[in-house]
Amino acid sequence: MSTKVTAQMVRDHASQLHDLDFSDVRCEELARDVERHTAEIAAASPNLDFNDEPGRFIVLLRSAPTGGRKRR
Repeated sequence: MSTKVTAQMVRDHASQLHDLDFSDVRCEELARDVERHTAEIAAASPNLDFNDEPGRFIVLLRSAPTGGRKRR
């Protein structure tokens, strides 16, 4: 991904698009999560085709090196 997802970006989008106001801590958490998700999706993209069955996408992400594991 060419643009880093920042807490400020999350705050701006939440406010402008959904009229939500998140705390600084929550914006940081969401920015990390979005960054992690976009990195895994970008890594999986060479193995996907536009015409693939939509259910294949989640299977591919679950088989990623991180295995779709939660980080807690």
